[in-house]
Amino acid sequence: MKKKRIPSFRSDAEEARFWDTHDATDYEWEVVTEPVFVRPPEGVINLGGPLWRKVVRTAKQGRTTPDELVRRWIGERLARPRRSPRTKRVRAA
Repeated sequence: MKKKRIPSFRSDAEEARFWDTHDATDYEWEVVTEPVFVRPPEGVINLGGPLWRKVVRTAKQGRTTPDELVRRWIGERLARPRRSPRTKRVRAA
């Protein structure tokens, strides 16, 4: 039996409805030789649940994304002049 071509979809919802009523084994699938999900070359920082939720809430209030907010915060902090380490003061007796 010749396999059918997978149609194009205008949205994820349309595709989901299609697969709800069709058998995937009846369709010709593209062979993928490269990894589909690749970690971006940028760094990834894992923030714990409460801290992440606070970042998300702050980003929404500022009408931006959490990624952009954190990127801006880090950029602002790194742009500040660096202070020299504090030295302990010794009192004269």
